[in-house]
Amino acid sequence: MAQRVTLDEQEIREAFIQHNAELEERAIKSSQRELKIKQKRHGELSHLMQAAYEDKVRGKIPEDICISFIEKYSAEQKSLAGEMEELEKRLSETETVRQNVDDFIRDIKKYLDAPILTREMCYELIDRIIIGGLPKVTGKERTIEIVYKVDIASVLRDRFKK
Repeated sequence: MAQRVTLDEQEIREAFIQHNAELEERAIKSSQRELKIKQKRHGELSHLMQAAYEDKVRGKIPEDICISFIEKYSAEQKSLAGEMEELEKRLSETETVRQNVDDFIRDIKKYLDAPILTREMCYELIDRIIIGGLPKVTGKERTIEIVYKVDIASVLRDRFKK
């Protein structure tokens, strides 16, 4: 992967930026849709709490049932408020954070001819390593997935498939 990046650096940079922009756009649209749904439900819950209270005042429902409804709606509303806050945070991060492909390419070049993998290399290039379940437990061969800080691998796969 490192050799491919260094051989055609400009094209890889452009492909990565385009790929990253497409992923961000999809994530933003998805988060915005989800946020609108949650905001609508939050408003509906306010209306339902008000209606339950009004029904209680008019004597249409007993007080204990009214309190039960209001507590249930209030708990759901608090949960939705937390979820909406998380979505808004994710949206702002998605819109402002752009992975710096130039830094990644510089790091790749720095370690291009490294004879062994060092701790420093891992810290700079790898986000996480996912190790699958034990073969005794899963009945399948153990899988190991390396997730890089910059998802240049997917760009390279797409580019070299064409």
